[in-house]
Amino acid sequence: MNDIASVENKVSASISYEYKGMKDTVNLVDSVIYAGSLKIENADDSGNSLQGAQFSIYNEEAVFENGSNYGILKWKKMPGSYKAGDVIKVGKGSYKIVQENAPLGYEKAYDKIVDVSISHNGSEVTVAAKDGRGNSLPVHNGTISANIVNSPGGSASANGRK
Repeated sequence: MNDIASVENKVSASISYEYKGMKDTVNLVDSVIYAGSLKIENADDSGNSLQGAQFSIYNEEAVFENGSNYGILKWKKMPGSYKAGDVIKVGKGSYKIVQENAPLGYEKAYDKIVDVSISHNGSEVTVAAKDGRGNSLPVHNGTISANIVNSPGGSASANGRK
């Protein structure tokens, strides 16, 4: 599901200098960076909201090792720990949501892959997202909803993996 939203951030770079009593500032570049948001939701098999789970977010980046001209795509952990309801700013790319701890009495969910695409045409910006199986994820006002579903049956420590 695509969503049209205003999700642009302007970035500017300039340099100021002084030479022989003259001062000036030169504008180097103005760029627009388009971004969306990713909201983590957590529910049981029946769609009831769950609380208490902790999540980590990874983004896929090209890593160039030993001066190589060829990058290898690797998952890099983003800073922080997240819970259901948290909203994370994201750009175009692939993200992985990993449930570190499941709610008490539930098994840990499988990792969820979220592929974000952002396009712009003039003043309109479109945010779309698909899961790792190619299913469209809901997007509203530039915010992608990623629902993590847990099945009952986890141990008291809630650390079992499906």
